[in-house]
Amino acid sequence: MENFEKLSDFDFEQVMADLLSAEWDATVEYFPRGRDGGVDLRVLGPQRGEVELRDGEELVVQCKHRPNANYQALKQDLKKEAGKPIVQTAARYVVVTSARLTRLNKKSIVTLFNGRVSERDILGRDDIARLLRKHPAVERAHLKLWLSSGETLSILLRQMENLRSDSLKTEIERLSATFVETVYLHEAMDRLERYGVCVLAGPPGVGKTTTARLLILRLMAQGWEPIAGVADVREIEAQMVRGKRQVLFLDDFLGQNSLEAKLRSGGESELLGLISAVQADRDKVFILTTRDYILKQAQQNYEKLDRKPFDVVKVSVSSTGLSEFEKSNILYNQLYYSALRPVARSSPSWRYLSIVRRSYFNPRLTETAIAIMVRELGLEPNRSLFSGTLCDPFDPQPAPELDINVPARIEAALRDPEELWRHAIRYQFTPLQRAVLFVRASFGQRPVALDDLYSATEAYAGNGGVVLPRMALDDALRVLDGDCFSVESQLGEIVVGPLNPGLADAVNTFLLKYDDVLLTLARNCQFFTQVRWVAGLTGTFGLIVERGQGTLAPRLARDLLRAAERVLLKPAAKRTDQLFLTDSDPWHVSVGTNLSLVLDLMRLAGNQTSVALRGVIEAIIREHEKISLGDIEETLQFLKSPLCPPEWRPLKTELEHRTLLRFAEPGDLGSWKDLAEVLTFIEPAAEFSAETTAAFELYSAEKLDEMREILDENPEDFDEDELEALEAIADGLMVEIDTGEMRELLQKVDRSGAARVIPGQRALFDFPLSPGGEPTSLEDMFDHL
Repeated sequence: MENFEKLSDFDFEQVMADLLSAEWDATVEYFPRGRDGGVDLRVLGPQRGEVELRDGEELVVQCKHRPNANYQALKQDLKKEAGKPIVQTAARYVVVTSARLTRLNKKSIVTLFNGRVSERDILGRDDIARLLRKHPAVERAHLKLWLSSGETLSILLRQMENLRSDSLKTEIERLSATFVETVYLHEAMDRLERYGVCVLAGPPGVGKTTTARLLILRLMAQGWEPIAGVADVREIEAQMVRGKRQVLFLDDFLGQNSLEAKLRSGGESELLGLISAVQADRDKVFILTTRDYILKQAQQNYEKLDRKPFDVVKVSVSSTGLSEFEKSNILYNQLYYSALRPVARSSPSWRYLSIVRRSYFNPRLTETAIAIMVRELGLEPNRSLFSGTLCDPFDPQPAPELDINVPARIEAALRDPEELWRHAIRYQFTPLQRAVLFVRASFGQRPVALDDLYSATEAYAGNGGVVLPRMALDDALRVLDGDCFSVESQLGEIVVGPLNPGLADAVNTFLLKYDDVLLTLARNCQFFTQVRWVAGLTGTFGLIVERGQGTLAPRLARDLLRAAERVLLKPAAKRTDQLFLTDSDPWHVSVGTNLSLVLDLMRLAGNQTSVALRGVIEAIIREHEKISLGDIEETLQFLKSPLCPPEWRPLKTELEHRTLLRFAEPGDLGSWKDLAEVLTFIEPAAEFSAETTAAFELYSAEKLDEMREILDENPEDFDEDELEALEAIADGLMVEIDTGEMRELLQKVDRSGAARVIPGQRALFDFPLSPGGEPTSLEDMFDHL
């Protein structure tokens, strides 16, 4: 263990308390921040064993966290401690430091304390590392220490090298120094251990995503491969490999603004299906985050989500649920590792303690307020642009003579979060920086490739064909990187993450207030993702417009409609997330869903179809084999709309005919399933129906014989999902098949215990599941069988 720089001084004291407790087999106490009189840690007598103390005596430990200090700098600190009365009154006095000490350094410290401390009670960096090797459970119990260990970092870096991504490297660098291990991390570990699934739900800024990333990092270091999705569960399913240990991650899985669009096409069934699959697979775990009010809204609107699985796997994360100690540690770490630290330490401690006692305390808002003050004061930021390098908090820095009240500014940010960004948006950002923010907002929560962001920003800011210098765009991005969004490198390409949630809310409010800005953004959309986001923000897409702005909705709908027609046949923005970057989706991906939005816009704008839209339909017919069934169904719904002119009816007929021919000769279960789905939205001719029914009767008889043979000879290889799919197809085609005997046989196999996984029996991880470091008890595990 060499990386003590990732620990704050208080983290260091906590680690030393646990390490010395293990070494001495005694309870070593540590104390809250404040004047300690030379006592950082202590052991009270009576004690026997390694620590011999009579009743009333105390052993005192003084901790000096100076990982980068030379001995001369450390000596000046120790001189102050040597003069304190506790050195003379303590039965035993111990000095612990993260600085490196030679044998001569230790002898010098003995002389400095006039013999009141012995050489054996002076522990330097190498001594601490030796004790950590002797007591590995201490390292595992302190996640920050464990994540910083050489062996763990080596495993993580190998994992990330396989992923060819720099984004998690940056995140590890940030998290390994500033995060605080809260009760929610242990609750989330427990859910994963018991059920394989954990949903972290809570308001913005309370640490849901940070907790999820820490869980992922811990699992990565044990050999689990991370799989991340952004838009929907299909992104995750495409990356799953049977028999491989994988941790699946879906951040903000219900979205922030467009819940209706997120789940309108059966996404809730896909999500529940994936959760069930993970719970039955010991090689998979699934971590999801969402805002709690959005989850409750979804459960009200979508019956399938209002089920017990969400109740048992959910961890409700909130600031009020954090202890005063945890909140104090969070704020302390944020200030400790920021360039604001020399200014912040001039304020009395009680001012900061009063902040964490506020009911509206929010970790993200405090972090954002600190970042804004750093930029406002022109201080060197705590994270270099594009690099993620942390500043050195151990380098002595004089407090600049700046007139700023740090606690008061943090308090103001907590009382009025929107005001935190409102002033910056109006007065601190340049017009080009604002343009980058507004355009970045229009791409929603999915990270966006830099080239796509720049082309969309040029269209917005250069409204009228003005070409913006690339240097100016780069300069604007560098200013915004860090506290507005993150800029990362993936596969050699720059990717821009979503807006800070507090900033995102402020930008949304600004755009809704200033119609001219919103209309300019709508007119100049370069990707359909932007069209969809603007529509979702204003309540245009599939929802009732309740803004009461009179003429805005029709006018906005007309501008969005023209933009949609212009970009429908363009490739989508590049698909990105935290772990991988792929090429742009071709125009035909989600084209039917896009047409559904176009239809909504047409209704609001009072517009008929256009030549451009007819061109889109003709392209869909030409490329129908590339179009998904869901998109074909939505295209046909578009063509059935009264807004489509009668002369377009031949287009509908031709698309139906080509789609039926595409699935006219199914050869496997998947093809039959597709055909059954097609027949739910296309009514074929009687002759086609008769031929299809006869073909399925023959296929199903052969398939049932094959299934019976597998069930008799190799029941562990039987796939019950195939049987359910066959039954569903039969229902769809209104064909009777006899599966009663098969079901009876299957129940007998179930009762004999053949190849069945019980979700409660997981026991996947070897890390502690409770704050005390104790594993889940067997009694608790059996309760959930």
